[in-house]
Amino acid sequence: MDGVSTNRIGEAQTKIPTFYSISPANSNQRNYTTLTACVIAVIFGAIHCAGWSLSFRSHTEKILWRILSIIITSIPVFIVLDVAFALRAKNLADAFWFLTLFSLPFYIVARVMLLILAFMGLRNLPPGAHTIVEWTTFIPHV
Repeated sequence: MDGVSTNRIGEAQTKIPTFYSISPANSNQRNYTTLTACVIAVIFGAIHCAGWSLSFRSHTEKILWRILSIIITSIPVFIVLDVAFALRAKNLADAFWFLTLFSLPFYIVARVMLLILAFMGLRNLPPGAHTIVEWTTFIPHV
């Protein structure tokens, strides 16, 4: 490739290699990538919190939805705090990364359970949900 390294992206390269990953020496880039992913995850969790007062088939489903929504919103916040502490105090970084790795299984389980609850909500839809929509009445130019 004309003397350009395939492991790092240089100014002379015009595209990113297929299996490019952030080098361990560039921890700032890794931290900012983690922060960006966590901010997106918090927004995703907040969207689920918007369903706080929706009607559910049972009280148990409602409580589960609320608890799981709080979990998927708050764990990324803890990870952001973790990265912030890691950026400030390099000697405490290992302890905080342990907290992050410990919380990830809870996040994954909460996401899967929310997906299951969403599909469970489809089991007994009201009769109006099966009505055929006549789009020509809503879009007159069609």
